[in-house]
Amino acid sequence: MMETMEDRVLGAWIGLAIGDAMGGAVRGVKPETIRQIFGAMDGFKDVRPFIGKGIRHYKMPGLYGVETQAALAVADSLLRCRGIDRKDLTRLLGVLAKSGPEGYFGAFRHAGNPFRAAVLALPRTAADLPAEGREFTAEFISMAVPIALYRRDDADVMLQECITLGAWMSRHPWEVVGLATLAFLVHRMLAMKPPEEFCPIDDTAARALLKDAALWAARAGESYRISPACPEEEFAPRVWAALGETFAALEADWGGPLEDLEALITRKASEAMGLAVCHSSQAYVLTLLPLSLTVVLRASSGFSEVLTQALNRGRAADKMGAFTGALAGALYGAAAIPAPWKAGLVNARELKIRGEALYECQLPKGAKGLLEMEQALTAKEFEEARRHIAKGRAKPGKKAAPAVVEPEEQGRGSRLVPGKEDTARWRKFQKEKTRQKRDRRRNSGLDEMQD
Repeated sequence: MMETMEDRVLGAWIGLAIGDAMGGAVRGVKPETIRQIFGAMDGFKDVRPFIGKGIRHYKMPGLYGVETQAALAVADSLLRCRGIDRKDLTRLLGVLAKSGPEGYFGAFRHAGNPFRAAVLALPRTAADLPAEGREFTAEFISMAVPIALYRRDDADVMLQECITLGAWMSRHPWEVVGLATLAFLVHRMLAMKPPEEFCPIDDTAARALLKDAALWAARAGESYRISPACPEEEFAPRVWAALGETFAALEADWGGPLEDLEALITRKASEAMGLAVCHSSQAYVLTLLPLSLTVVLRASSGFSEVLTQALNRGRAADKMGAFTGALAGALYGAAAIPAPWKAGLVNARELKIRGEALYECQLPKGAKGLLEMEQALTAKEFEEARRHIAKGRAKPGKKAAPAVVEPEEQGRGSRLVPGKEDTARWRKFQKEKTRQKRDRRRNSGLDEMQD
């Protein structure tokens, strides 16, 4: 099928949400656990049977999280203000963060502490001053996607808006430059010719893109250096060059096995950060962004294989899925995304409306309000999780309770039954109760009758 620009824009947008939603199910999970539980991340997974057995928290199947929600806020602000507007975006993020179920950051789903801190700090930080946070864990990178789609015909404006937005969220060069670099990669994927079926992208084209990504990262770094919000003196020169150097190293070693390229990514990240990075899917800008691009360039069977390969690596799977889904969607188009994945994506209609709006550069009047739809979805996920927990406690005896007075079976007064929360006393009580029952059975001759 011939891909149109509209199809590719929509592919990047829907791919972001699908990757985020699928990855959220196995966020923080090791690859070997994914294989044991699910086999492969080749669809939206129901995690309820595995909570406490490899999965920590409930995630509604097909529902995206904070990676997509942050991108949605940027998209709505862009479309309404015709550009990046700090006041409008701060208001929108603040409204989303204001109220929500227990355990959530307002309407945001599964937001990390750095994201919470950055959103709360926005109203009290001046636009021309450095952000409070120093995050470089790819917390805000997905916010680049709507800028790349909206500014697809103007790379210079795209760069400046990404630097501006990134500097509002974090003062660290890796986060700011990483955000701008993801926008560049989406921008390039929109224009790149998809590979033939069952073939990876041509080595020459892949090397050229890696080289350009290294140059872009350097350009983005320079743009951030000269911005008013840049705290340049806080960071050594090697910090500024780290992301670009990783792309350059990948270009130089591109002919090697995929395992060697992943080892290169972790080695370069370890050297730059001064700590041991053991896996390329760990939540750092210096790992996730190069790895996402590497998977897209090396995969040979279209969108589904690209995303499955990315998500099977686990760990920061929601971020990895969002970045890889956006890149693969921009390359292959929405028509190449498997129909069951598009059908299983929660809120697909409203997401599609906003994807089309980014192509048209205007939000239609019929679009549902962002707060309305996100608050309702977060409440729904919360209620589903609560019902599942309640179902898991179906037997009344399983529920922890305060100590109560229970009549003894033989009518010899009463005894205090400890609550289950006092594990040691509860076990002692149960052993004593069992012993007394056994003694009574022996005395009454029940054991002999059963034999």
